Amino acid sequence: MAEIIPMTEEQKFQLEIYKLVMNQNAAADEAFQFIGTDELKLELFKIHFQSGGANSD
Repeated sequence: MAEIIPMTEEQKFQLEIYKLVMNQNAAADEAFQFIGTDELKLELFKIHFQSGGANSD
């Protein structure tokens, strides 16, 4: 049986962002640039994105 390689913290951050923005690649790219590996920035991005802050309206 093949060994399962655990995700790095950075990969976990990226996966969480992808789940949030789904197929909005531009939003994901901006999020990666803003967040890096900063957990506080990830939480702030999630709040902003979920409140509609990523909409162009």
